[in-house]
Amino acid sequence: GRCAACGWMAAGSHPDFRALNRMVDDDGKESADIKIEQFRVLGDFLTVGAHRAGRRIVIIDPADALNTVTANALLKTLEEPPSHVKFIFATTDVHKVLPTILSRCQRFDLRRISVQDIVDRLRKGCVDEGIAISEDALLAIARGAEGGLRDAESALDQIISFRGKEIEEEDVLAVFGLVSRSVLENLTVSILKSDVPAIIDIVGAMDQAGKDLQRV
Repeated sequence: GRCAACGWMAAGSHPDFRALNRMVDDDGKESADIKIEQFRVLGDFLTVGAHRAGRRIVIIDPADALNTVTANALLKTLEEPPSHVKFIFATTDVHKVLPTILSRCQRFDLRRISVQDIVDRLRKGCVDEGIAISEDALLAIARGAEGGLRDAESALDQIISFRGKEIEEEDVLAVFGLVSRSVLENLTVSILKSDVPAIIDIVGAMDQAGKDLQRV
């Protein structure tokens, strides 16, 4: 992230880099999919050679947001891709990507990010933005994200919009219906001790509170 090319990409000014994402309207809402109009805008970008880099790069994120029309238009390019262009498709729902596109790609399945790494990243962001948040609250958000940093950051943004700049674990649990670390620890201890009555009591209390038992 330190070289000139990375700086240009981060600023959106690299002449050999394009990103196709969901469009955002004036109200800040994302569209459901990536439109054919966005693909057509690439135009000469796909046919003209690279200016400053060895190749031209197009990132499509999320790839599962390609609608059928856009995917079919893209397919024609993927069948005979220009030698100077590389497409990168990013998605957390690979099963939603059309098989015809998947069959033309090299696939790399990335592992989930550890809970501690997500906590560390969120903590740094909170410090930078002046957000006072407890460690248990950070841990609850990281657990709920299930290995996805983008999901964790989106969850944190929602929590801040609901609760302001002082956040405790209870705030996270209330907004997302998650279970506290202490409850999970008590349940784990009860399982290890084969304490069936305690297990039933804990699970019953979570059910009464409307928690997602399948997720638990």
